[in-house]
Amino acid sequence: MKQFLILLFTFIFVMFNPGVFYAEGRLVLSPECQEQAKVRDSLYNKGIMRDIISTFNLDINESSYGELSLKDLLIAHILYGGQIDDTYFNSLITLFSNLNTRGEPRLFVKPLNGYFLYKKTDNTNVMIRLTLENKKWTVIETQKKMGKPIDYKLLKCEEENIKNRN
Repeated sequence: MKQFLILLFTFIFVMFNPGVFYAEGRLVLSPECQEQAKVRDSLYNKGIMRDIISTFNLDINESSYGELSLKDLLIAHILYGGQIDDTYFNSLITLFSNLNTRGEPRLFVKPLNGYFLYKKTDNTNVMIRLTLENKKWTVIETQKKMGKPIDYKLLKCEEENIKNRN
């Protein structure tokens, strides 16, 4: 159990702390540019989710479902004890594995049902409907439909940094 928690904390630290590994030639952005990039990325992810939700005509809003990213799910798992045999967590974490996506996949949950939404790199929107049965989340439906392309634009400060690096 202790080893699992140490590995989980290490994984979270490495995945969500961009300064851990420093490669030569890596973009070093100013704090102001980093903040602008966070805002841009947040708007980009929201645009993707709006497109997916409208494509499948889902009734998802802030008051009806809880929204979780992979980071949110990992943090919640740790806060609630980080059990290795947590079937609730294990059945959800597998959804995030081995995906090539535009933006960040999102999990929308209610107590007994939910949706896992993401946009593939070819702009195909994917909706996976889930239900909670026997202490684990089960996929009951998967749909794919072509979505709208959502533009991701580099900020001027990022472009300048790339030019200066070369």
